[in-house]
Parts: sequence; structure tokens; C-alpha cells
Amino acid sequence: MKNKSSSKGVLYRCLLYCIAILLLVMIPLKSFSQSTGELTTDSLVKMGFENVRWTDTPEERVYVVENSAYKIQALGIRKAVDIIQSMGLPKDKSCKLIVTNYNIPQVSLTYQPLAGDTTVVSGEDWKVSYDIGDSWDKVKKEKKRTVRCLK
Repeated sequence: MKNKSSSKGVLYRCLLYCIAILLLVMIPLKSFSQSTGELTTDSLVKMGFENVRWTDTPEERVYVVENSAYKIQALGIRKAVDIIQSMGLPKDKSCKLIVTNYNIPQVSLTYQPLAGDTTVVSGEDWKVSYDIGDSWDKVKKEKKRTVRCLK
């Protein structure tokens, strides 16, 4: 009789150890599973950009920023493009950056990868346009991220 209860205890203890090991393995994976879009928005917010949003569709990845960190808009846009490029552009689809002012889209920058293109992307590879297209409709419902420490 004592033998049966001790074998149940051993099985129970083994099951608890297995669950504990699984949890210890799964918890660090959360930080690794963050997509480049989330990491990029985190970096943009840390750089001082406000109302940062992003979405990923099969056709394109769209980022939205509002520049209040840099007095010169062109410098702020350049910094945002640098961050997006350094964090990694999506493979085999375009990437669009929409710059807003008081939540109104002002200009968009689009990077479209070409077949046979090199992996090195420069600022000249981004096309600037006032045409936002339907990208704004896709991303405007996403949750905004902004720095709240100064507000």
C-alpha cells in the first residue's frame, strides 16, 4: 500500500518538475518572440517620437510617427528612417513610414525592395510622397505608443 502512494508521489513530483522546466523555458522566449515591429516602435518611442504605431499586412509594414523630438522635421524623419533600417526591414514586402502632425498624416516614405537589390539600404532608396493611400486606414486603429514621462 505504501508503495503505491510513494509511486504516485514520485509521478506527481516528476510532473511538477516538468511543468516548472517548461515555464522556465517559455518565460525568456517572450522577449525573443517580440517582432521587429514591436522592437522598432519601442526604439522610436525611446528616441522621443510620439503617437508611434505600426501594423503588418501581407503587402507591407506600416509605421506611424509624430516628430516632436526634433525641431527640424527632416532631421527627425531621417532619425526615424535610420532606426527602422537598423532594426530590420521586412523581407519581400514594402515598408512605409507615415509622418503625422496632430494625428493628421502629412507625408509618407516608402521603401520597396527590388529583385536583385543589395541588402544595404540607404536614405535614397526611400520614396517620398504626399499620397498616403489605404495604409493610413490600416494603421490608424492600432494603439498609439508615446512617452508619458513629460506629460
